[in-house]
Formats: sequence, C-alpha cells, structure tokens
Amino acid sequence: MWIFVGFFVACSVSTERLDAIEARQDALERAHEEQLGQRLTELQALEQRVEAVERSAASPARPASETLSVPELRVVVKAANHVTVPRADVDLLGEEGLVRAVRVVPHKGPDGEVDGFRLSGIRGESVVSKLGFKNGDVVLSVNERPLTSMAEVMEAYQALRDEDTLTFEISRRGQRSSLRIDLLD
Repeated sequence: MWIFVGFFVACSVSTERLDAIEARQDALERAHEEQLGQRLTELQALEQRVEAVERSAASPARPASETLSVPELRVVVKAANHVTVPRADVDLLGEEGLVRAVRVVPHKGPDGEVDGFRLSGIRGESVVSKLGFKNGDVVLSVNERPLTSMAEVMEAYQALRDEDTLTFEISRRGQRSSLRIDLLD
C-alpha cells in the first residue's frame, strides 16, 4: 500500500513541477518572441537606412542646372601629389561647395572593416579634381588622423580647420600614396 501512496505523491509532485516548468518555458518563449520582434524591427530600419545611402551613392550626377556655383579655385601644382591653394578660396567655397563637388561613401578594407571613404562623382575641372583627388580614391587619413567613421571625419575637420598643411593618405587603385595641400594666407 505504501508503494502506491509513494508513487501517487511522487506523481503529484512531478506534475506540479512539470506544470511550473512548462509555465516558465511559455514565459521565456513569449519574452524571446518579443525580443525577436524588436530585433526584426531594428534590422528593418537599418536595412532601409542602408538602402537609402546606397541609392544616394548610386544616384546620377546632378544636372548642370542643379550644380552649385563656386568661385574659381586658384591652385598651384607643385608636384603630382602637392598643391597650394589660397585659404581664402577654400573659405569662399565653404563646406557646402565641397560636399556638392564629390560623393563620399564608406570603404571596407580586406578585413571587412571601414578603412576610409571612397570618392566618386568628381568632374574633370571640379574643385576636388584641382586639389588632386580622382574618382575611386579612398581617403584613409588626414594629417595622420584615421578616417574610419563620420565621427572621425567631423573631429578631423574641427581639429584641422586652421592647419596650414593637410596631408591626405589615399589609396588609388590599390596603391597607397599621399596628397599634400598647402593652404596659403
């Protein structure tokens, strides 16, 4: 008789424990589904932002009617990778003029990490071309400051605004070189 009572008690304890385990499992599955839903929403938003960036990078060059009228840049070429330009000309051009003169997209190196920014949309007689940059150049650093994120680009811009010499490390067709721009007062 005690065997049946022991078996009945063991079964009821096991059933109660099993019910608790199943309830906990259901709660965990609901929480996991909520997390997956949130992650999916985040991924979809990120995907939309990436697509927008890719569309803007692939957009055709602006028609002449939309191009920004910029002052003539007086560039003196000292060597293939060394130019001088009056600071006043660059100041007149302003940030907007430079932004409109070239398309810039992050570039990933062999390790899959961003190692700089690829330039495109540079026209033959544009300001950026006169400074020595070419379509396809990857700008890796300026004055030894790496440019691997937009935050680093903005930090470099703020820190180097008053510099007299800007030395850009670039990769052109897989070959590293430097481009020096002297800003004259």
